[in-house]
Amino acid sequence: MKLILLLLPVLLLLVVIVAAGDAGDCEAWSCGDLHNISYPFSLKGDPRHNCGHPEYELACENNRTILYLYHGSYYVLSINYLNLTMRVVDTGLQPHNCSSLPRHSLSPYNFTSLQEPYLLDYYGQPFVFLNCGFNGVVDTSQYVDMSPCINTSSSSPKNPRNSSSNYYVVWTTSLGDIKEGCTIELSVASMLHVTFLFDIDPIKRKKIYESLNITTYYGIHREMLKGVVLSWYNLPCLPCFHRGRGCSFDRYIGPSTPVSCYIICTKPLESIRCFFVDYLFHDVLFDWAGKFRDILGMGKYTPIVDQYKRAALSIEITGIVLVFVLVGRTACGILCMLAYLIYKFRRRHLSMDESLEQFLQSNHNLMPIRYSYSEIRKMTNGFKNKLGQGGFGSVFLGKLQSGRSVAVKMLVKSKTNGQDFINEVATIGRIHHVNVVRLTGFCVEETKRALVYDFMPNGSLEKYIFPREEGGNCLSWGKVYEIAMGVARGIEYLHRGCNMQILHFDIKPHNVLLDDKFIPKVSDFGLAKLYPVDHSIVSLMQ
Repeated sequence: MKLILLLLPVLLLLVVIVAAGDAGDCEAWSCGDLHNISYPFSLKGDPRHNCGHPEYELACENNRTILYLYHGSYYVLSINYLNLTMRVVDTGLQPHNCSSLPRHSLSPYNFTSLQEPYLLDYYGQPFVFLNCGFNGVVDTSQYVDMSPCINTSSSSPKNPRNSSSNYYVVWTTSLGDIKEGCTIELSVASMLHVTFLFDIDPIKRKKIYESLNITTYYGIHREMLKGVVLSWYNLPCLPCFHRGRGCSFDRYIGPSTPVSCYIICTKPLESIRCFFVDYLFHDVLFDWAGKFRDILGMGKYTPIVDQYKRAALSIEITGIVLVFVLVGRTACGILCMLAYLIYKFRRRHLSMDESLEQFLQSNHNLMPIRYSYSEIRKMTNGFKNKLGQGGFGSVFLGKLQSGRSVAVKMLVKSKTNGQDFINEVATIGRIHHVNVVRLTGFCVEETKRALVYDFMPNGSLEKYIFPREEGGNCLSWGKVYEIAMGVARGIEYLHRGCNMQILHFDIKPHNVLLDDKFIPKVSDFGLAKLYPVDHSIVSLMQ
């Protein structure tokens, strides 16, 4: 198993090294006036020049290089490999012929997604071709009449033989500048841009049109012949996009800028694949592969989609196997750890439960009744009426089926492993005396502990000796004397009236309860200890 885990990463790395070939060896080609066309561009239909990127395919028709983009065709005028840009123009536009019109719409709105292969390098205001019907002529300096060309050629942007309409071109990006009754025929991107063009008055606007030489359609036609600049800055990011990931890099530094792919995980199940498969195997191992290729003299590795596709299947299969092995081992380890913790937890609590059960079995002849936890909940009405709170736990008022009221003490988890509970049951569970509180029953169920006593309606002696409010309940000296004598008789009975000495160790007003006739009852035997009757000396260090 350990050998497999050691060999899998090595085999995976070898697969990536072989698959990660260099894309820079593609043979350059030419078409018409464009020479040395190279990667990432491939020549459509020519297998000799088909090693470029499939997203960047060009055609050579009639000695003109053509780019097919968004269902349109564009002549490629120039390619700049230093800044990753190319200049293109609509194939419908012809020099020295203003009747030639663009065949396709191409505007900034076509490039709204940042994950497109091409981006518009310069966002200028587009030229918008309008059909304003045949009822009237739009009289504004912003609208440029196309009639010198359209009427002569009997053509229109969409209907070459329709001359019954009035066509105009407006240089705008705002729909608010389009007059009512005019419809948009085409929108053609341009490289002209003026900031706040539509916030200036018509006179200044006209001067701007004149300075740019676009006051007539002839000038606009010449400007459209210059084309627009597209960039393929996204080429380094395409491996990220093809893996459903985001991409960031500084496009102004140059094409050699380090690319950072970041993981986009929207669902919990995708997060495992994003990290283990995409990040660990695709990023880390491809980076190692490039370094090993340099060391072995196999050429520098270029992280592009072609290499990614060649190695993707091998990476996925090997990576998924390795992920399953690692995840399986991790899951088994976690399950074993959980099982061990549960075992230790249950063993600790079972040992405590066993000591209690052994005590209860050996003293099954005791008078108190053993209740279930559901019976305790029922007699307290879901622990609704709380009588008091202490370090031992909480006391609730309850009622037995016979109608007799009881006090139910719910013990909290203590550090004595249930010894205080055993003390209570072992002492007051076996005795009956008028001055000792009577234990009616108890509950032991898993980690839940409860003691059921007779209810003492007058509470503890402490609130009569130290009344919290001025003018509170005070006892007469005669009643105080009777209570003191009753407590003494109870203690005397515990010390001498049983076959074992019961030492309370916690006599105080809080632990002396008063019934409806103010007869005192010694309670709370959590610290009590049993000793033989012949022991006259007891060590407090035990």
